[in-house]
Amino acid sequence: MTHDARALANHFLQLAKLEARPLTHLHMQKILYFGHGYHLAYYDDPLFTQTVQAWKHGPVIPEVYRAFRGFGKFPITTPADTHDERFECTPYQAELSPITARYLASVWDSYKVISPYKLSDMSHAPDGPWAQVSAGQDLDTNRGVPIPKTIIREYFVRLVQKRGGGG
Repeated sequence: MTHDARALANHFLQLAKLEARPLTHLHMQKILYFGHGYHLAYYDDPLFTQTVQAWKHGPVIPEVYRAFRGFGKFPITTPADTHDERFECTPYQAELSPITARYLASVWDSYKVISPYKLSDMSHAPDGPWAQVSAGQDLDTNRGVPIPKTIIREYFVRLVQKRGGGG
């Protein structure tokens, strides 16, 4: 089942809160990106419905960016909200299957310990999806170039194969 990326971001915020671990917007973007890529590789299914885009400083999920941009470089302290017809705020939530919950816990455990700057460097790999899509683009003026799921999947399948099946 594919989820809203903002609901998954809120799930990661909950995991961070349980560990009293600060989570910045940059770190969140990269955790979602790598989780999405490996999900495509392992399950041939996207983790979230939104499209990843190539921005000047790397792959971004725009809806997550808009939800958390106000935090800048500081830790995120409140979840991404949606507004109903009465303009009441409700946090985005995902109903996770046990398999998806375990997968997200594994993603969290793998990437929470890697600095957001290291993850950013990893997301800029010369043969990676961001590099492929951004090559020849002026991302200062052409922000938001979609990164097709097929390109993300192919790249992460290669990473899985290089590592002998592990994530």
